[in-house]
Amino acid sequence: MHGKTNILDVIPRLEDDITVTMRNGNMVLSFLSLRRSPLAFLRRFSKRTELELDHMGTATVSLMDGKRHLSDIVNAMQEQFPNEKHLKDRTIMFVIEMKRRKLLKYISDGLAQQNGKD
Repeated sequence: MHGKTNILDVIPRLEDDITVTMRNGNMVLSFLSLRRSPLAFLRRFSKRTELELDHMGTATVSLMDGKRHLSDIVNAMQEQFPNEKHLKDRTIMFVIEMKRRKLLKYISDGLAQQNGKD
């Protein structure tokens, strides 16, 4: 099937090379800054980059288990933060930006059912 996919139907999952730690109650994502370089020898010189998420980013990423669709994540966020304005849009934009930065990927339903791997 070809065509556009509804963003709410995707299953987001962090890339496999992302390390997650906690700092002051927030997630810290750690990755090599040149991990996507087509020149393999450059990766040896790459430094680890850290991205500390705020409480909303931490909550969103904690729901990315490789099984939940983005619509399920948005619903869970709305339950967890009922008074946050524009939460659906903010969550969607966060996921899109994380994908743009190559920090997460979208997996399909069939692959998600096979141990969450793609």
